[in-house]
Amino acid sequence: MFGCMLMAISYWLLERFNKENLKGVLNIIIALLSFASVLSPISMSLPLDIKNPELFSGLAVPMHFFPALAFFCLVPFFKGNKS
Repeated sequence: MFGCMLMAISYWLLERFNKENLKGVLNIIIALLSFASVLSPISMSLPLDIKNPELFSGLAVPMHFFPALAFFCLVPFFKGNKS
């Protein structure tokens, strides 16, 4: 939720200051931050006495991509017409 709010505020600021040509750069930054956030769950080592510890990273990694994916999919629906 926090990540989507940051992305929405960033897009709003770009539109407010008429810097729409920088949206591609912002999209690349968001994608890079999503990939960088994956490093934490991948590098985490869980104790072996937990049932199926190898599945933790497999379940946690996709959660780092869902905010960016949801935002990139929903932004075109909320883009207002400029008159």
